Amino acid sequence: MKYILVILIFATFGCKRDGTETGNPLENNSDPQVLATETYKIVKASCEKVTSCNSLDEVEDCLQQQTSNSNFGAKLGLPVQNQTLQFWEIVNAELYQEIVPNLTNATLCINDISQLSCADSTVVQAYDPMLTEPYQELAGLLPLSCQSAFSP
Repeated sequence: MKYILVILIFATFGCKRDGTETGNPLENNSDPQVLATETYKIVKASCEKVTSCNSLDEVEDCLQQQTSNSNFGAKLGLPVQNQTLQFWEIVNAELYQEIVPNLTNATLCINDISQLSCADSTVVQAYDPMLTEPYQELAGLLPLSCQSAFSP
């Protein structure tokens, strides 16, 4: 019995406490390359808008829920073959320069997100606390200007 207890103690201390060893690649992400992508900046601006409008301190939770969201491609004006990519796949495609943002248009997109009113229906619909993933409709708040974020 002593040996089992000793093994459990060593196993517990040998694991990372934040749970990111093999999990979600965006969890607790501080990779400056990822944080510098226009895709990440646009989605983060969206999360910041929705969480501030709802008086929530959950920007990271919102970002985590977007990892597998495949609704951003068309809203960002990506080519047809990339429109169903999940958020994390879009970030990777940008990192590997498979898609290239138009920095002027991406900045306009981010500015337009920040200018959205909290009463705007797209902002209101982007967060539903009754859902298991309350931010699953986040891509719906992207304004039309975001459709040129990846165009020449």
